[in-house]
Amino acid sequence: MSGDRVLLALAAGESPLPALLLIPGQSQSWWGYEAAMPIALPA
Repeated sequence: MSGDRVLLALAAGESPLPALLLIPGQSQSWWGYEAAMPIALPA
């Protein structure tokens, strides 16, 4: 797997709102942001 990369993306919320990029740490998963998504998205 020399040079191979995997990119996972999640889109949520309304498109006219500014984007928020969350980058997990080296040994973390993007699932760590699951609890933060409802807080980051307006009601």
